[in-house]
Amino acid sequence: FTLAWSPDGEMIASGSSDETVRLWTKSGEHKGTLKGHGGAVAALAWSPDGEMVASGGRDIRVWSKSGELKGTLEGDPGPLDIHVGYLAWNEDGTRLASSYRPSGGNGFVLWDTTTMQQVGSKRGDEAPWAHLGAETWQL
Repeated sequence: FTLAWSPDGEMIASGSSDETVRLWTKSGEHKGTLKGHGGAVAALAWSPDGEMVASGGRDIRVWSKSGELKGTLEGDPGPLDIHVGYLAWNEDGTRLASSYRPSGGNGFVLWDTTTMQQVGSKRGDEAPWAHLGAETWQL
């Protein structure tokens, strides 16, 4: 189970083992259920402008705050037993970083959210878990 507040504090997204993301107002009113993940939703992150929310589990999806699927991020995420552990947007909302932890390894992938395509990745010992250095990646 995971939760994430929108940047303006007006909405919250929740993800769970039932493979859905639910959107709520800050007063607790249910605004919608987002379906389509192929496994438990373990990571959520709102874009800096609060217009989109990214959700991850066995796949990564980007949704509008109204619940429309904007895209599924596809590329080379690693082995088939991938589990997205964390999602983080860059400052202008054009890139998304996703960490993953498949059995026997770990790493992260960078995505362009304007094209919904992978733009880079690091695996295993190359993955800088302590930081995502801007000098290495143009986030």
